[in-house]
Amino acid sequence: MVFMIRGPSIRIVRLLETIAWSMVLLCAALTMVLAVHRQYAETTMGLMAATIGGAVLLGFSVSRLLSLRRGWAGVGLDEYRRLVEENVRRRTTELSLVNEDLQDELARYPTVRKQLEQRLAHLAFLYRLSKSVEPDHLNLPTVFAQTAEMLREVYRNPDRTCVRITFDGIPYESSGFTRTETGQYAAIATAQGKSGAIEVFLRTNDTDTVAVKDAFSTEERELLDTVAERLGRIAELSEVSRRLTSFRGLIDGSYDHAFVIDPTWGRLMDVNRTACERLGYSREELLERTIGQIDGALLGDVAWSRWRDELRRTGNRVAEGVHTCKSGLTFSVETSFRWVSEGSQDYIIAMSRDITERKHAERKQAELIEQLRRTNEKVESINRELKDFAHVVSHDLKAPLVGIKSMADWLGKDYADRLDAEGADQLRQLSEMARRMERLIAGILEYSRAGHVKEPGVEVDLNEAAADAIDMVAAPSHIDIAVEGRLPVVECVE
Repeated sequence: MVFMIRGPSIRIVRLLETIAWSMVLLCAALTMVLAVHRQYAETTMGLMAATIGGAVLLGFSVSRLLSLRRGWAGVGLDEYRRLVEENVRRRTTELSLVNEDLQDELARYPTVRKQLEQRLAHLAFLYRLSKSVEPDHLNLPTVFAQTAEMLREVYRNPDRTCVRITFDGIPYESSGFTRTETGQYAAIATAQGKSGAIEVFLRTNDTDTVAVKDAFSTEERELLDTVAERLGRIAELSEVSRRLTSFRGLIDGSYDHAFVIDPTWGRLMDVNRTACERLGYSREELLERTIGQIDGALLGDVAWSRWRDELRRTGNRVAEGVHTCKSGLTFSVETSFRWVSEGSQDYIIAMSRDITERKHAERKQAELIEQLRRTNEKVESINRELKDFAHVVSHDLKAPLVGIKSMADWLGKDYADRLDAEGADQLRQLSEMARRMERLIAGILEYSRAGHVKEPGVEVDLNEAAADAIDMVAAPSHIDIAVEGRLPVVECVE
């Protein structure tokens, strides 16, 4: 089916077509502007492709408008021709302005690209700086020396840039370092109170006024501050690492076995070298085991839960146990447990000491105590027998002595007139010997009570004791016994 449009209907259709192609013309111009302002193209080829596409669309739109203009002339519409020409002129002016903006953006593109490249270089430098820091093998002087060289390389003029990092009074300089009047400075500070600085200098000459004026970019200033902050953190990390290494050395060198335990299931989280050597496991093997597999008293979920809850309530505990080595041998230990909370994480710190020798000494001591107890029982039995014997002896000997003494006294009284001097002296000696024998028996009784009855102390004149001893000897007349000098008086127990 074919529709025939004539007269005013043709004019309306061409008017609408003119308006439509004018909109296309405007969209072409906006496409080129957005391609630049929104960085539609990330590369130079992408930008050129967007510009050429917009230009082709623009040319096609203008060509179509001119064709419509000729169509209007065919129908003799002067008024519409004038409007179209005015619209074309206005669009042409707009395109000229868009073209000028496009030229400005194209002129700025190399500068923006350089800035982006410099920022990428700075990011790459910060990444290398972070990779050079290994907490297990952190060497602060090496990090500072490498940073001075790497920082010099990322500046816009690395051949003329010099860097010096000073920390704790020690300088670390880049190769060919020279101090000049043109430089930057950033302070390095740490929480431990140590401080330092980063200095960046640019070698210039008298005629290099532009370089002196704009020696360093804003990005380089920001980079320097960032590096100073990073180095401060690295220095703090180095100090913490040094302290941890020193502490680890003390723990590993300790005579005690150190364990860090997860309270949930009793899994070993860390151990020291002494524990590994004594138990016969490697560190990796021990970290795959629980404390219950080492100490049988804590083996089993029920036993561990009960013991853990008690430790959480008290905070610390000391207990004796038996540890089992990898070889199956066992040894006695005394372990000090402590509950430690660090933020939301709980730990159990256990320090165990091998008490095998102490247990052996305790068993030996117990045996000696038992032997001493039995010996004391024997001594007490002997003392009782001695006491009983002393009483028997004193009783059995006392009666004859009393009779001898009495008989001697009677003889001395009844036969005094009949005895000569020698007989009287012998009778006197007999009575004296009977009295001494009586004192000896009394001494035996006192000796049997020794250790059972506390006797008061008395003073004894050794001169009198010596005289009594000489009389008891009853030496013959041709022997003389003499004591040279004066003997002391001593305090004794009766």
